Amino acid sequence: MIVLINILGVAVKIERIEAGGTIYIKADGAVDPPTAPILNVGNVHYTLTADISDSIVVERDNIVIDGAGYTIERVGEGNSIESKGKVRMNLVPRPEIMPDGETVPGIDLSRRNNVTIEDTNIEGFDVGIYLYRSSSNVISGNNITDNWCGVMLEESSENNSIHGNNLTNNDSSIELRWSCNYNVISGNNVTNGGSGIWVSGSCNFNSVSGNHIANNNATGLDLYVSSNNDISGNNITANDSEGIRLESSYNNGIFENYIVNNNYSGLALFFSDDNSISGNHIANNDEGIALSYSSNNSISGNDVRANNDTGMKLYDSSDNSVFGNEIRANNNYGIVLESSSNNSIYGNHVTAVSNQTGIRLYDSSTNGIYGNYVTDNPWGIVLAYSSTNEVYGNHMANNTNTGLVIWYSSENNSIYGNDVTDNTWGIVFKSSSNNSIYRNNFVNNTVQVYDYAWDDLEVEPSVNTWDDGYPSGGNYWSDYTGEDGDGDGIGDIAYVIDSDNRDRYPLMEMIPEDTIPPNIVVLSPENKTYTVNDVPLTFTVDEATVWISYSLDGQENVTIAGNTTLSSLSSGVHTLMVYAKDVAENTGASEILYFGIETPAPFPTWIVAAIVTVVVFGASILVYFTKVKKTTEKVKE
Repeated sequence: MIVLINILGVAVKIERIEAGGTIYIKADGAVDPPTAPILNVGNVHYTLTADISDSIVVERDNIVIDGAGYTIERVGEGNSIESKGKVRMNLVPRPEIMPDGETVPGIDLSRRNNVTIEDTNIEGFDVGIYLYRSSSNVISGNNITDNWCGVMLEESSENNSIHGNNLTNNDSSIELRWSCNYNVISGNNVTNGGSGIWVSGSCNFNSVSGNHIANNNATGLDLYVSSNNDISGNNITANDSEGIRLESSYNNGIFENYIVNNNYSGLALFFSDDNSISGNHIANNDEGIALSYSSNNSISGNDVRANNDTGMKLYDSSDNSVFGNEIRANNNYGIVLESSSNNSIYGNHVTAVSNQTGIRLYDSSTNGIYGNYVTDNPWGIVLAYSSTNEVYGNHMANNTNTGLVIWYSSENNSIYGNDVTDNTWGIVFKSSSNNSIYRNNFVNNTVQVYDYAWDDLEVEPSVNTWDDGYPSGGNYWSDYTGEDGDGDGIGDIAYVIDSDNRDRYPLMEMIPEDTIPPNIVVLSPENKTYTVNDVPLTFTVDEATVWISYSLDGQENVTIAGNTTLSSLSSGVHTLMVYAKDVAENTGASEILYFGIETPAPFPTWIVAAIVTVVVFGASILVYFTKVKKTTEKVKE
């Protein structure tokens, strides 16, 4: 019994005296000073037994620190959050741990691995929990309040998990800086602080999901010079700046977030390319989604509604795809392109945009606007100072002012295959010539065509082309009164708009609704067996599409932008189908393709080990018998 008690006395040290001054958990597991109110169980599990009035510095890996609901607080004169607030960039990465003594952490995990911090209240420090070159740590279930920064990860801190914490009233709640990769930030409550979550300085491949980020004085979630991060399922609400902001950040995924009531944009991109933004609910912000100087982004399947200014705006941004979005309910403008080129805007539903316009192009060129439903707005689609755009396959209906507006020197645009129906004015021009308008349906508009020059002598008349020649024809006009004597489907006399504009070949019947699905031909993979695990997926589609996907082995569809690679395929027989939806929302499918994967199995390591063992054993026997032979010969001599 005496021996057992002595052993337990070594393994369990129980101290309950409240401590002041820095506390160390040493590399050997000891707590210094030993009077600190920390219960040490086997140098592995450390539990607070009272409040602590200064920092804890951890110098040991593979341990758990359980706050047990107690508080680690920086107290004393001059330690208020107001007196020690610092400019963000004054905290720079250092080769040593806080050498100047200016930045004081609540818990210092610098260079630590596999440490868990849980159920602890941390208040009043420069940094609540500080990780510097620290990996595989878990920060969970803590209350972190009134610090300059709640949790900071710096310089190559990787594979850490920050989840289920309550971070309130911190100047900055969570920061990742300088190459902090593969971290998971999830399920945290980040409220009433300065900035919410800040990821900067080449912090890549992090996951930020399921967090509640609300009522902060700056941006809810900020990515700066960071790539390949997954931002999903967050509730980002009522922040004083943007909900989510990306600057100089690439290849990030922004999926299924709830972004509402932020003072600036719900989601803003600056100088950020190749990001995917899909399935987000974005409402009641100043702007819904705003891109500036950003290219090659994919924006699809978002619900964008009731934003004060614009549902979606692209400024000086090119080669972006905006498709399949719902832009609804009282955005001032629906979709706006300003000084932007080569963008594809297709398959969107833009409806009930109050006061202004469904889709507006200003000083923008070579964009494709197709397959959109633009209905119940004052103005449907507007082109101003914009040239060489293609506007086709759109449905513009029930707009209280105008279906399509082309004005202010907008030239060389192609307008075809659109339904312009039941608007007050069908199509309106102002000082815009050399546009081609053909194979559209103009149906039951109160005024089919209007030119401002008709009533304002100072406005230059617009002179445009209204047909695609014979026999392709011109447009269908519901108020055309001519006849088709030869039965070729084209009226015998022109549809006269004014002295400079006429449709020479008006169509006698409406261009029928497209009911033919796209034809898809898969070129690769072929019906054969491959000896690699990555196989290109290449295919052709015979018309413009608003959505493409594939299904491998009957699994859920994977949406793609075009040709791609099927990666990490397992050995065996696989099936593949490719799907595509055209601008009329007809969905086509390829034939079922069968192909196989058969990669050479790696040479079994046990065989190699066995061969090595046999060789070594044989060599040993040979050496042994050689020695025995020599010994025997010496004995005989």
